[in-house]
Amino acid sequence: MSLMHMQAVLRIIYAHEKVIGVDITGECSATLDYLSEVKDASVNNRANEELMQMILSEG
Repeated sequence: MSLMHMQAVLRIIYAHEKVIGVDITGECSATLDYLSEVKDASVNNRANEELMQMILSEG
């Protein structure tokens, strides 16, 4: 699921339901490829930050 799609879904949920918590998974798994792991973690961290900003602005 793309970040924009996830944000759209979350906005729909927030518009119709009382949300008391959020747990979004998708962290990268440990591998032997350190460079890929660092890149994946960076992408996940940016997505998590954007989602957190969206969630905080909706509340």
